[in-house]
Amino acid sequence: HDDDGGCTNGGGHWTLLVAWRSGKEAIDNNSCGGYTFKNFTYYDSLCIENMCNRNHVNAEKLARILSGDSTYLLHRTSCAQQVNSYDCGVYVIAFSEIITSAFMDAQKESRSIENEDGNPSWADWIREVVSPSSVTDVRRYYFNAFAEAGNQVKEAEIQSGNHELQS
Repeated sequence: HDDDGGCTNGGGHWTLLVAWRSGKEAIDNNSCGGYTFKNFTYYDSLCIENMCNRNHVNAEKLARILSGDSTYLLHRTSCAQQVNSYDCGVYVIAFSEIITSAFMDAQKESRSIENEDGNPSWADWIREVVSPSSVTDVRRYYFNAFAEAGNQVKEAEIQSGNHELQS
């Protein structure tokens, strides 16, 4: 998140930096007892010139810190692009769901998260599966989930209040 305060509702633009270890790095890290990341992928669903550069610079700084030194790979990868000025956070959620599923599937199947070319297994999905209509579905899902959770909290508060009145 660029946190410049220049967007609607005082927010900024959300992007996603994904860090992972290749199979060799995981073995190397386990043998020395430390955990560092060397592979990073940066996703920006609304790459506007000035914002894109600022967010990418921030991603580079974070990757350098997480890698523990300057020997890391930061890939700026193409991804689905938003068609409005307000869905960047929902795109980050949609990308994160795909990436998390890929990590979990790879772990469950005891395989690498990288394909034969050394690219993360989720790379194509983020370009091909995420679309403005799928993001609308994600936004609707979370809106309804939060509304339902809010209703459950209200019901619990009412029940709690009724219980106190009966006591």
